[in-house]
Amino acid sequence: MELFTVYTIFRKIKIDVVFSSKEPSPNVVELEASDYERLHSNAGVSWASVPNLGQSKAAMISLPQGQPATGVADEVFMECS
Repeated sequence: MELFTVYTIFRKIKIDVVFSSKEPSPNVVELEASDYERLHSNAGVSWASVPNLGQSKAAMISLPQGQPATGVADEVFMECS
């Protein structure tokens, strides 16, 4: 366990951080975001896979960035299996 200093907008705090091992846990299901089954784009928002971003082979981002938030009614989501 390592002790890190974290700066928040209110104060400086020290927290203990435990890094997990790469050993799979029998109680955890991991899904690769880039192994999606189907993408649902709508409201001018689309999806893009960014290799080597995050802790696995790729991350998914919505484009364009800086747009107003979408809601459930916009039906912008990914299906993973």
